Amino acid sequence: MLAVQRGRVSLAIVMTLAASGLPVLAPIPVKLVIDGILEGHRHGWPMPHLPKMELIALLALASAVLATLSAVSSAIQKQISARISERMTMDLRLICLDRLMLLTPLCRAADRSGELGLRLVDDVQQVARLFTRTGPVILNYGLIFLFTLIAMLLINPWLGLIATLTIVMLGLMVRFAARPLNATSGAKRRQEGKVAGAAQEILRSLSFIQASGAERDVRIQFANLNRASLAAGVAESWAAVRLERTMQIARGLVAALILGGGGLLAVQGHLSAGSLTITVIYLNQMLRPLEKINDLASAVTGATSRAARLTELLDRHERLDRSGTFKTERARGLITLASPEFAYEAGRAFHFDDITLPARAFISIEGPSGAGKSTLLALLTRLFDPVRGVIRLDEHDYQDWDLASLRAQFAISPQAPPLMSGTVRSWLTMGGVTADDTGLWKALKAVSLAETLLARGGLDAALGEAGAGFSGGEQARLALARALAADRPILLLDEPFANVDPASAGVMLEALAREKGRRTIVIVTHQPLPEHFADVRLRMEAGRLSQLEARAVKVSA
Repeated sequence: MLAVQRGRVSLAIVMTLAASGLPVLAPIPVKLVIDGILEGHRHGWPMPHLPKMELIALLALASAVLATLSAVSSAIQKQISARISERMTMDLRLICLDRLMLLTPLCRAADRSGELGLRLVDDVQQVARLFTRTGPVILNYGLIFLFTLIAMLLINPWLGLIATLTIVMLGLMVRFAARPLNATSGAKRRQEGKVAGAAQEILRSLSFIQASGAERDVRIQFANLNRASLAAGVAESWAAVRLERTMQIARGLVAALILGGGGLLAVQGHLSAGSLTITVIYLNQMLRPLEKINDLASAVTGATSRAARLTELLDRHERLDRSGTFKTERARGLITLASPEFAYEAGRAFHFDDITLPARAFISIEGPSGAGKSTLLALLTRLFDPVRGVIRLDEHDYQDWDLASLRAQFAISPQAPPLMSGTVRSWLTMGGVTADDTGLWKALKAVSLAETLLARGGLDAALGEAGAGFSGGEQARLALARALAADRPILLLDEPFANVDPASAGVMLEALAREKGRRTIVIVTHQPLPEHFADVRLRMEAGRLSQLEARAVKVSA
């Protein structure tokens, strides 16, 4: 991700070097004023023979120029780093989303959607900030320390040696003192994830909670989660305070040691007044990071804990193999089940007999709830892979298909259509649906929604979150309209009539009747279909799929 921005990264490094080196040069005019002008010791310094007032003005101007250059280089570095950070955040979020979309539903089920959202948005942002903002700050402080240490060694080796030893000791102290902060920070992030997940569930189910009178129970559960988050936050704050207290005490001791040693050398004539002054200035520069140690430690530990959460998520192995290379623009729609089996971790297992679903046939699947009908549809769209047996499309094993090409053969109308906020047009064309406005209106007319949408603003009518503003029947018909507009060779419908009124169900059934013989249609439904409506009737019961009836398929042009 940083490689594609190598130009900006290189410029940011150059600006960081400038912003780190210039502050080391800035105190030199102070030493020249004290030693070369006030004390009169000009030997060894390239100072022009000018009157004292002109020399002071010249050195003051040099100090102003150095301060200005330092501020400008620091501002440029921050601006570039901000650009790099935003681009890295965007790229990393897209990478994480791509990885998430490779995980099977069972793998994602281990986390609440709110927690996954927190990882995708907040965790990614904090990790990006670690590399593009916190990292450059640490690098800046490290370079200032290095350049300042070199300057102190040149001024007086003994002071430089004392400073080196004390800074090393401070580094060891920070390393050990930051461990509790790291642990408490990780605990705090985990609790935040639980709170975010619960909040999303509550907001999504708010109408049900209100109608059920469950506000008190939900409030208690949410309060308990927040109390745990509160405790974790207090523990994190206390660990940060202890670290800050330790560093402040250590800084005072180091300042006293350098001041005492420098004063002794000055009294003995081994150090000039200007050198002692500039040494104190350098000491403040070296110890400046200690003022930010609490914020830096919190940022680093928080980002590393988030990075660990992201790594755990992205390293999960329950992904589908995308190694297949077979592609086609449009399959015939012949599906073959060669004794595929699938089992959930909870112990539920499903076995599907050797069954062929003819191309362009209308196939109905009957059976009680929990029998495995929806699992079969998930296997057909390759959300899961069977543990044994194979599934073929047009006589090609699913494993041989390119995953994107395979799924492009299916148009889906789920039981609870996940309508996303946006417009009707954006929903209908989601997933590579290439139909133009004429095709979209044709699909809407087929499900008797054209007049309704015209009254609401047409294809640009707004869709609220979860289809707010549309009734359950309208949402189901919108989902079917999208599947019809996709015009793909296989149409999968999961309980399309479950939450619709009889009138809507009749409209949808008429639309499906017009699709018979044009493509393979697989419908899971509890509602009885008209007699001889289906070409193939299957029954799913007790985890086993069997064929009840098969009739000749009438293919339409």
